[in-house]
Amino acid sequence: MNLADFQGKVARNIRKYRLKRGWTQFDMTEFGFSLRQYQYIEAGERNVSLKTILKLAKVFKIAPDRLLK
Repeated sequence: MNLADFQGKVARNIRKYRLKRGWTQFDMTEFGFSLRQYQYIEAGERNVSLKTILKLAKVFKIAPDRLLK
């Protein structure tokens, strides 16, 4: 798997967990993300740092590795 494929997979997982909670991308601003930043993350247009993975996992109340699978 190349980097672009992996970024896309992580982005899809992030989107899946957001949608499971019925949240919009705008709702993610309540957790400290700017709307544009979050849109880039979900579009797979940004490398997501480990710090961001941990923050998202905490927001979604899941283990961080679930975002990387």
